[in-house]
Amino acid sequence: MNKIYFSDLDGTLLKDDHHFSQKTKAVIKQIYEEGNMLIPVTARGMNNLFRLAKDLELDKLGGIICGNNGATVYSFKEEKYLIKKELSRDLIKQIWDRYYNKKKLKVTFNGESEIYGFGPSKQPEFWAKVMGNKYIVANSVEDIKESITHLVIVIKKNDAHKIQEEFDELVELFGDIANLVIYDGRAIEVAVKDVDKGQTVKEIVKILDPESKCVTFGFGDGPNDFSLLKAVDISVAMKQGNEDLKKLSKFVTDENYNDGVANFIANYKK
Repeated sequence: MNKIYFSDLDGTLLKDDHHFSQKTKAVIKQIYEEGNMLIPVTARGMNNLFRLAKDLELDKLGGIICGNNGATVYSFKEEKYLIKKELSRDLIKQIWDRYYNKKKLKVTFNGESEIYGFGPSKQPEFWAKVMGNKYIVANSVEDIKESITHLVIVIKKNDAHKIQEEFDELVELFGDIANLVIYDGRAIEVAVKDVDKGQTVKEIVKILDPESKCVTFGFGDGPNDFSLLKAVDISVAMKQGNEDLKKLSKFVTDENYNDGVANFIANYKK
């Protein structure tokens, strides 16, 4: 194996209709036929990711998939999880007690096949539907049945100026036991300590390439792809993606809806 490709899914490897193009499927098959690997690295839960992986035939090719922003990694070849981490129930309860019916913001708790929220919420419900998951309105912390890999706190647009204050308080409370990050100007993600896309990419590379002989590539479009692109040898941002991410990246490829990842891989010359 000479090359390992790591790619985000939404806005990157997937088209805007949340499907893979035929060109993408063909390029990925060729990657594996040449003895290399492409590994999806996404915020999506494993329940949905297994279905997408089968669409790419990664199950037949003996591939690896990485979900929940790096908290969960599964090997089809070995038929087992290589990495599986989750937030503690104590932290989940503390977040619940801090926000439920007390502050005017939205919190979603993300599990493998279920997403939990305080009430109806258009965007989480939309993404739950896209991912084939179930959105559940939780009335108590006991309603959260699944293991939670990460949760997201979203502040209302007109209160966006308060996000840094809220973030600082959360870091003071949970910084020792969880990773916290601000994105999109008004959202705070709370994830498993020392777990993000980039850290997990490094762990996967250590497993697959302990002698560091492979060239690693990373593809992404959004704020949660910074760590991924920083962790690889060759970073590639999508043309329609985050401006700061494009500045960080070594290359910018075509948009996700124009086969940006497949085009780059097919045309890249060392």
